[in-house]
Amino acid sequence: MAREAGDDAVLEVLDGPMRGARFPLRQDEMLLGRADAGRGIFPDIDLTAADPEGGRGVSRRHALLLRGSGGHAMEALSRNALTAVNGEALALGHDGRRRLTPGDELLLGTVRLRYAAARPAATPRSPAVAVLMLLCLAGLGAMLAWPEPPRWDARLALAEPAPAEQLRNLDDLLRIPR
Repeated sequence: MAREAGDDAVLEVLDGPMRGARFPLRQDEMLLGRADAGRGIFPDIDLTAADPEGGRGVSRRHALLLRGSGGHAMEALSRNALTAVNGEALALGHDGRRRLTPGDELLLGTVRLRYAAARPAATPRSPAVAVLMLLCLAGLGAMLAWPEPPRWDARLALAEPAPAEQLRNLDDLLRIPR
């Protein structure tokens, strides 16, 4: 199955009681807000505990996150509380929908979040590391291809003479099986 852009996206809480918490964005449409069992409202991402004001700064149905082929977009649903991306307030509904890019800072009422990749992208290795890895693999291949593998003489490495039985056992351990 092909992976869509945004499959590895998360929202990370930037401050407040849940600082550092990460919410994976795995559904095509996710409601963000605060839970209200009395009204039967249970958002996909419940920000009640993340709100420094104890849930009063986040609306029950605050915003909607939508996943598409190019990543995620956010749509404001609340008339009573601010929804902003990088400090810019979103207009209500579809007209105010905004595409998100990794690193965007979101503000939902009083909760600050960052849109990010779930796993850091692999960092490219330097050419020197790649050459070193190839040399190690080539050396290992050459060692395995030798008809008689080189043997380390344990007797030269010991500070005190060891009994002959210990030397034979050490010799057996250092042999590479064919």
